[in-house]
Amino acid sequence: MRSKSARVRRETSKLAVLAIILALLTALTSGCADGGYKSECLFYMGTAINIVAYADEATFSTLLQESKKILDYADKLDENGAVARFNSAGYGEKTELDETVYSILRTVKEDPLTDGYNPLIAPLTDLWGFSPRFGDNYLPSKPYDRERNEDGSLPLPDEKYLLAFNSLTDIDGLVLSEENGKYYCVKNVPPVIVDGNEYVARLDLGGCIKGYCADRIKEIYISLGIKYGYVSFGTSSICLMLNKTGDWTVSLTSPDDDKQTYCKLKLPSGCASTSGDYENSYFLNGKRYCHIIGKDGYPVNNVRCVTVTGESALYCDMLSTALMTASLEDVGKRAAEVKEKSYDVTYCYGDNLTVESTAVVEIS
Repeated sequence: MRSKSARVRRETSKLAVLAIILALLTALTSGCADGGYKSECLFYMGTAINIVAYADEATFSTLLQESKKILDYADKLDENGAVARFNSAGYGEKTELDETVYSILRTVKEDPLTDGYNPLIAPLTDLWGFSPRFGDNYLPSKPYDRERNEDGSLPLPDEKYLLAFNSLTDIDGLVLSEENGKYYCVKNVPPVIVDGNEYVARLDLGGCIKGYCADRIKEIYISLGIKYGYVSFGTSSICLMLNKTGDWTVSLTSPDDDKQTYCKLKLPSGCASTSGDYENSYFLNGKRYCHIIGKDGYPVNNVRCVTVTGESALYCDMLSTALMTASLEDVGKRAAEVKEKSYDVTYCYGDNLTVESTAVVEIS
């Protein structure tokens, strides 16, 4: 088991543990006997992205070029894109979005199955110390920042900030509209003032944007006539085309030992996303605090990890996070509701990693 006292991870990705064991992996990554498979590793959004396809050189080159356009878009959303525009807007201000961000927000507002996934969680994520700025070079710079403890953990945030920042997550305060082919959002989430400093609602799409990219890249595979291969976003999301040797075997690694798996499932194709409490986390006084924040403003402490498989990686991303915020008593019921939409849910919980799944799985 990995040391708990020193485990503080600072990746910027969604951070779950989703490993894929591919049939004839060597053939996929180094070329089949006929030289048909190509692979490339890209780095965007703090994540290593592997693109593998059975294609000729020209087609594979086009796949990479078009994929990079999508990844560039996602990488810049919070710098000069729609997310940045929203975050800089004031209370009651109407901001123009792009169709992608508008569609994501509309899904979150309208689809009850995504309840628990909240893209307005950014202030709380920062308060708890899970934003990208909390890397190795982190220095306290905001009024609510704390010095790190010797083991890398952070002291608990002040209750006044927890209460204030939690009020900034009111997704009902976003008023969406489509006008003349353009998309808008009015930020009707009141700001909060703590010790004379004003804080406003802010978006963070890190919990789903990789899934969006995976879906778009899958569309490029299809448009280019590429039938075999996959695109993998590190340990977060994956989209699988067909496998020339049969079904794919997806292996879910243990929350307590990343060299061990707790479950395997077979997929002919499709997408998968995993959320867990164990990678981007720290321990304080023997209790785990992770990057997934619940409705009460505190890091979740329910199931250990959730994997969702289905047609859309974006939707899998949303659902896996949403289900992480559900109580152990409710997650099974909600998994059954997700199953009705042709998505499967696999999750584990407890010290012994009890496994439950709506799919047929092999327990490791």
